[in-house]
Amino acid sequence: MNDFAAAEFTLRRAIRNDENGLPPDSPDLGADLHNLGSLYFTTRRYQEAAPLLQRALDIRTKALGLNDRDTIQTLETYANLLHYLRSSSEASDLDRR
Repeated sequence: MNDFAAAEFTLRRAIRNDENGLPPDSPDLGADLHNLGSLYFTTRRYQEAAPLLQRALDIRTKALGLNDRDTIQTLETYANLLHYLRSSSEASDLDRR
């Protein structure tokens, strides 16, 4: 449960496999990016989490739409991260979405 290093290794491998075998807008890739970004957010690796969550949000929005629960989950996680990074104007925009 708290083996973050093993989780990171597994998620990085999953993302590599996704990128090599799936379309660039695959919901599976979006899920793996979200999960790694969330792991980094949880472990306070905010700068590493930001591009992953942003990319996951882009993929999920395109593939699933803005009203999908997975897209909303990524949107909320990314907005929370931006609050931590003090990117309040961008976080406020996401909060409104």
